[in-house]
This record gives sequence, C-alpha cells and structure tokens, in this order.
Amino acid sequence: MRRIRTRWVAAVCFVALTATNVKAKDREEHQVSIGAEMAFPGGDFGSRNAGTGFGASVRYEYAANEYMSLTGNVGYLSFGKKSMETGFGVNTDYTSSIIPILIGVKYYLNGEDNGLHFGAQLGLSMLSMKYSTPAFDYQGTTIDAVSNTYKKSAFTYNIGIGYRVSHLDFEIGYYVFDYSISTPDFSGGSASTLMTDYTGGWTGIRVAYFLGGD
Repeated sequence: MRRIRTRWVAAVCFVALTATNVKAKDREEHQVSIGAEMAFPGGDFGSRNAGTGFGASVRYEYAANEYMSLTGNVGYLSFGKKSMETGFGVNTDYTSSIIPILIGVKYYLNGEDNGLHFGAQLGLSMLSMKYSTPAFDYQGTTIDAVSNTYKKSAFTYNIGIGYRVSHLDFEIGYYVFDYSISTPDFSGGSASTLMTDYTGGWTGIRVAYFLGGD
C-alpha cells in the first residue's frame, strides 16, 4: 500500500505541474460545482463496516490549460448500518461516515468545459465509525454491552470518469483507503478489543451542478 501511495502522489503531482505550461483557451478559469453523491462501499469496508452511503460535495476547478483542470474537493458521506456476527450469536452494528478532502487533476477530452472527462485525486478521508454490541449471557455470566467510536484520517486516492453537459456534470469513480480499527472480541468469553488492519473503498456516483457561467 505504501508503494502504491508514493507512486500515486508522484503521478498526480507530475501531471499537475506539467498542466500549467499551456494556457487555457475558451474555458472558465475558476469554477465551483455542488454535487449529490451515492456511495457503494467495497473491500473490507463494504463487507464489514458500511452499507450504502449518501452525501454531498463541493469541488473547485482551476483551468490550468486547454484540457486540464486542477481540482480541490471536500465532501461528506453517511453510510448505512452494517451488522457483523462477532461470536456467540452476537451481532456488532457499525455506522460510518467519511469526510473526503482531496486534490487532483481533471482532463477534458474536448478541450472545453463539456463532454467526456477523466480524473484522479488524492488526499485524506476523515473516517468516523461507531460500533455497538448488546449485552449477552455466556455460561451464566452476563457480558456487558460494548460501544465505541473510532476516528482516524486515512490516505485516500481515486480515479474517475464523467460527462459534462453545460452546467450538469455526471461522474463515477472508485476510491481506495486503508484503515485499522479496534473491534470487540469475545473469543475468550469476555469483552475485549482486537486491533486489525483493513483495506476499504467505495464506488461513488456524483451528479453536480456548476455555479455561475453562461
């Protein structure tokens, strides 16, 4: 994961630096879009910790040249509850939310603010995950309920493809991050915690509206 992270940072930085060498033509230099998002979690995050997510985001675009924009993106995603059996017939419920803060590049194939485009971003996701397990009986002993909230920033990167028509922008992308979480463990017949590393991600669909312009 660390090697992938380094290569991803280097690639995005290289594209961003080289993009400023050519002046933009017939494009709005500064643009802001507001989008509604739907997220389908994948990896360990989807199988263990999160259901379908919904949210919104704000994105700034700077037209670095005729084809390329530099982007900054802030959003919020709230994911549905996910239940996992943790032993002795007891389910642990997870509810999660993510605030992705990303920068990147966006390439318009037409050389104008319309049509097909590709993008890549990287940055941090502020992950908040709450888990709770109800009290239960084990061999005549009552095991207390467990509840905790886990918060962490996780390096995140994504690639995406989209299509823009005037002020409307439609985009689908895949986001990847890694995280570790302390989860309840009842294997010893009592409540304890176990720290485990996971890899997560989500497939995101964004429908956005660009403010201003003609």
